[in-house]
Amino acid sequence: MAKIPEEHGPRGGQVPPQTPPPQMPPRPQMPPRTGEPVRQHWQGPPPGPPSPPATTPPTAGNVGSPSEPGRKSLTKKRRRYKRIAVAATAVALVAGGAVGGYFAQNEWASRRAEPARELVTLEVPEYRDNITSTMPDVRGLDEQAARQVLVDSGVDARRITTSTEPAAGAAGSVIDQRPASGTEKPTEVALVISTEATMPALTGQTGQQLSVELQKMGAEVEVASRYQPGAQPGTVVESTPKPGQPLPQKVTLVVAEPGSSAYLASLRAISSGCSSTSTSLNGTDYEKSLRCSAGSREPEEYEWVTKRAVDQLTATVGISDEDDPSAAARVEVFADGKRVANVVARYGTTAPLNAIVTNALRVSIVVTRMGPGTDSVYAVLGDARVIGSADAIKKLES
Repeated sequence: MAKIPEEHGPRGGQVPPQTPPPQMPPRPQMPPRTGEPVRQHWQGPPPGPPSPPATTPPTAGNVGSPSEPGRKSLTKKRRRYKRIAVAATAVALVAGGAVGGYFAQNEWASRRAEPARELVTLEVPEYRDNITSTMPDVRGLDEQAARQVLVDSGVDARRITTSTEPAAGAAGSVIDQRPASGTEKPTEVALVISTEATMPALTGQTGQQLSVELQKMGAEVEVASRYQPGAQPGTVVESTPKPGQPLPQKVTLVVAEPGSSAYLASLRAISSGCSSTSTSLNGTDYEKSLRCSAGSREPEEYEWVTKRAVDQLTATVGISDEDDPSAAARVEVFADGKRVANVVARYGTTAPLNAIVTNALRVSIVVTRMGPGTDSVYAVLGDARVIGSADAIKKLES
């Protein structure tokens, strides 16, 4: 029989039989942590039947078990990755909790800061026919408020009409209503709405006339009086507000008063040849008259001290009924040297004298003869008197 040749090793020795590498026991499975995903670790291929002996001659590269160090390195890396994943998960949980807590705290604080909400229910009244209603007093309200009060009182809004009139105070308020307040079941309502009014002119109006006009426009009128030179007693000489300005609720009127007077004959004269007498002029008697000579050749001047206390000098000028019917004389009045009046005295007629002498220290009267002749002519100043305020005249007479 032929011999089968023996296998020899590198040195010609006999190759020993090869033993399969030992199998590692399976790694025990750790129970998963709560909230942590289950991770499967690679355990290598399942064990099988032992490999047959290798027939390849051993070499320096395959002596022993070269896969052991690789498994250990792979296991270490996996453990390190697991620690990193656990740490990252913990950091994410902590950060998420902090952010969630911040928003939760803000939401709670904002809800605590909000006031408690309360449900309010309002009942809106509706108009109903045949409802018992009474006319309210809406004067002084603006139009919108007045309409609302009327509707709330049972008045049909379609039965409310309006018109306008100028009135004192702010525009847009109700100044009159029809029917009057207290009327039962009004069917028609008319409101008068105010528009802006202005202060009327004063010219020629008495205090009474102007007061009535202003009161019709809803103004409250207060009347004061004072002496006004040249003004007719009882007429309005001043107002607040002035004419043309908006008319307020309260108005003040100043009315001219007659003032006080003193007869010129009772004042101290600096130079006077006039005599105080009772004289008849054109059939009328004047008890307190001054009879002043015109002179035969030159004008005659008569002067009195008035102390800036008077405003007017008044008289009725003429020739006495007992003198020559052909006589005539010119009468001039001067206030501190300035002529303020000029009239002619004639027989059988009279002329009014009204001279403004306000603030004059002295008042003088100059009488000049008119017409031919050398006989003396006398001009008569019937009831000549000076007029001023009561205090001023009292001061002048003292």
